[in-house]
Amino acid sequence: MDTSATTARTDLGTAATPDASRVHPETTPPVRVALLGHGTVGGSLHRLLVEHREHVRLATGRDVEVRAVLVRDASRSRAGIDTAVTLVTDSLDELVATQPDIVCEAMGGIDPTREYLLTLLDRGIPVVTANKQLVARHGTELFARAAAAGAQLRFEASVCAAVPIVRMLRESLAATRIERLLGILNGTTNYMLSAMTAHGTDYATILAEAQALGYAEPDPTEDVEGIDAAAKLSILAGIAFGTTVSIDDVRTRGISHLTADDVAHAHVLGCRIKLIARGERLDAPGGGSRLALDVTPMLVPEAHPLANVGGATNAVLVDGAPFGRLVVQGAGAGGPETASALAGDLVSVMGSEPSFLTRDPHVAHLEIAPRDSRAERHYVRMLVADRPGVLAAVAGALAAREISIERVLQQRADNGRATLVLTTHPCAPSDLDSALEGVESLECTVLPLLELETPR
Repeated sequence: MDTSATTARTDLGTAATPDASRVHPETTPPVRVALLGHGTVGGSLHRLLVEHREHVRLATGRDVEVRAVLVRDASRSRAGIDTAVTLVTDSLDELVATQPDIVCEAMGGIDPTREYLLTLLDRGIPVVTANKQLVARHGTELFARAAAAGAQLRFEASVCAAVPIVRMLRESLAATRIERLLGILNGTTNYMLSAMTAHGTDYATILAEAQALGYAEPDPTEDVEGIDAAAKLSILAGIAFGTTVSIDDVRTRGISHLTADDVAHAHVLGCRIKLIARGERLDAPGGGSRLALDVTPMLVPEAHPLANVGGATNAVLVDGAPFGRLVVQGAGAGGPETASALAGDLVSVMGSEPSFLTRDPHVAHLEIAPRDSRAERHYVRMLVADRPGVLAAVAGALAAREISIERVLQQRADNGRATLVLTTHPCAPSDLDSALEGVESLECTVLPLLELETPR
């Protein structure tokens, strides 16, 4: 192992010693920090560490000094960097030569970031990252390299920005059994659905508004199709249930097919539509557990804790034993918010033993449950011919699959078609699919209804 790695762990070990770090902080050398990336998040983190230097010193007994910043174009001038103190480089070797004690990654993307982090971890340098796609897709590899080198890998900022859900699951609830996670994990879609609910706005109009305000990217696919939320769920579920979760294990459906009518119908039914990321431990045949994972828009009863989470806010509900239920919410995106989570992880590394949290949290393997493992109620909207007998035909098709109708709403349309809305009693999703295949309709939207359950 090289000298920089040994120095990093020795310095951080000293930081955890009360006499050296708190009684005589003026004699303790500063913690050397390097940043990967200096955009919205990286720049916000740099400013936070400079402007809140005293807070860090009071919390840890150590000062923090940003020694190096790696960017893709080192020739471009960047505000907020004192080049007399901080090296700006596009070379990882030059960054490592400054002997950082901790590296904070805010570059994003998979390549070359993955190789950068693997190199740093191999050298025994603790890494703090905000990169959800990297952790979701390559977490097992990163954890293995961190454990082999005895280097901490922390990733609070990769999910829900300022909401400390990763630390809660990985540390505070480490000795508990978690049964279910429900989350609003994407601020863009929550802003859009909240606005559609408040103003009756259609999807295309509210998407354009979200893009103009900077909530949605010019290409919004990752947000509106649920891909961003699926990556975050795979990270959280892996920690909560102690199992390796691939993003491909998450059944994902976005919100682009929803209409203002769906939002209005949900209101009549006493619900609001939310894009819900859900992980749940289910009983497996023959004993043991398996894991159900999905991201999908759902009708959420207005009395549910997640129903009134509005705007770009994120929220996570956790059910388990023996604690019952916990709900946390807060800002789920933004430069300063994500930077605060990175800074929190940095401070945690400074105040802990070098070997703390180096192990892969995925200690077991749970089978992924098939789609029909969970029977639930559904909302169904159909555009059907406005003629006698249609409702009876729909009811008959459902009855043939032993699906019972709970509630029916019907609206006349001007073009000879009627909008038929119904909710079902609990049924298997594939049975509902099969029943609806035989119903003549121009359009059909099916959404699950979230049950208003008591804590487990």
